[in-house]
Formats: sequence, structure tokens, C-alpha cells
Amino acid sequence: MRLLLLSAVTCLILSAHPVHAETITVAAAVSLKESMLEIAKAFAIDTGDHVEFTFGASGQLMAQVRNGAPIDAFISAANKQVDDLERAGLVDAKTRRVVVGNSLVLIVPAAGGGTARLTDFSALADRRVRKLAIGEPRTVPAGQYAQQVLRQFGLEEKLSSGGRLVYGSNVR
Repeated sequence: MRLLLLSAVTCLILSAHPVHAETITVAAAVSLKESMLEIAKAFAIDTGDHVEFTFGASGQLMAQVRNGAPIDAFISAANKQVDDLERAGLVDAKTRRVVVGNSLVLIVPAAGGGTARLTDFSALADRRVRKLAIGEPRTVPAGQYAQQVLRQFGLEEKLSSGGRLVYGSNVR
């Protein structure tokens, strides 16, 4: 089985690619959930077809595809998972599209509470920053991006050895 594979969102459902079915099964990064549900509503109105979703971490979804899950399209939050599936021969490379990009942001609590003033990523070294939540880098693209930033600022080992890193199973 070959997959229609994308690296992000809107192109899949609203593209001119000739995908026609009564039900299209899509595995999509959970970070795209709200957008994908809205796009699916518009798609259903325009075509009469239905989209069923499986949402999760891109790495977990990739594993499902590798294990034979009946997926018509995979919308990943990163290229790595797409590349791995393409190398495994599970992708129709002609259908691959990058339609959105990612930006890594630092989200901090509102002012107060005795926390350090965080104005950029290097400020995460401050000991008043007790915990830093990132996605699990082995399966969550946002975690991979966060890990790259921590390495760039020389913080990865310091934060992980101090038990200050908290890993999430998906971007949410």
C-alpha cells in the first residue's frame, strides 16, 4: 500500500490532487487538530465525502503507518517521519507537499510568582526556572526542535541532569 503523504495541513484536503473516496482516513499531528477538523467540515460540504482522523504525535502515527494501519494520508509536524516512511517505500513521493511551517516559541507564565524573567531561550539557565516542558524528542517534532534550541544554547545537559526537563507524549 502506498500513502498520500504530506508534511503539514491544508494541501491534503483542499488540493487539486485527485483523491476521491466516500471516506478518507487521515493520520495527522495533534498540533493540527483544530485546523484539520475545520478543513474537514468544509471538505465535506464541498464534496459530500467524509474525513476520519487519527490524531497523535507524528512519531507514533508514523509507527502506525509502518505497522499497516489503513491510512490514506499522513500529515506530519516534521519532515523526519515523512522521510523515514518514504525510504521504507510507504509513500507516493509525487504526492508529498510542505504547506505550512513551524516556529518554536518560548511560553512563560504571566508575570509574578517569583519566576525568572524570561525574555529569550538562554534565560532558561536561571535556577528559578524549576521545570521546562517539551515534547519527547524521540516521537514529538516540537520536542526535537526544543532539543535543538537547548543544544544551541548549551542547556540540554544542564536542564536534563538537573531533572528540570519534563517530557510530553505529544505537543499538547
